[in-house]
Amino acid sequence: MDDKHRDILRRHWSSLRRDLEPVKLLPYLVKVLDVTDEQEVKVKATREARTDKLLEILPRRGPKAFDDFVKALQEVQPFLAGPLLQEAGIYVVIPSLPSAMTDFVSSGSFA
Repeated sequence: MDDKHRDILRRHWSSLRRDLEPVKLLPYLVKVLDVTDEQEVKVKATREARTDKLLEILPRRGPKAFDDFVKALQEVQPFLAGPLLQEAGIYVVIPSLPSAMTDFVSSGSFA
């Protein structure tokens, strides 16, 4: 993990610690974490301690660890992924609306 991503995790540690559900993320992190890492996270007694352990392990798991972590967050807890993506300068492209939906929105029918 590069220094920029390490810094982003440090700055968001408290919000991640408050809201992250690390056990729910583990199945999405199989490319990043090995079995020992996963066990080290699971064995912790509290959700906060599991979060701390996961955030301690991630920076040592290679250059794609941050990206894979954020992708996992997008799947499981997208409200936590947004601030990380924004600070990292990663923008998610939202597919365009189907034409029927575009017509509905532009007509003001939703109001």
